[in-house]
Amino acid sequence: MEIGEASLDPRVKLEARRTANDCYRIIMDLATSSGVISEALKWINQTQEHVESLKKMDQRTAGIWTRVLGARGKRLLTSIY
Repeated sequence: MEIGEASLDPRVKLEARRTANDCYRIIMDLATSSGVISEALKWINQTQEHVESLKKMDQRTAGIWTRVLGARGKRLLTSIY
């Protein structure tokens, strides 16, 4: 804004104000979007944790079926997974 205030040319003043306005607009966009971004990251982390817990549960279930069905069940599960 100092450039715009110090200049005598009205075009320079107008351009300096436009640039300052763009800077403030971008800052406000970033400030208001940060909540949305943090919520999206939180959802992604929760989804990843859920997927990992499902994988562990699947592995435990496969181990149980292998013990129940023996070697034949192990071959069957290997062909499925």
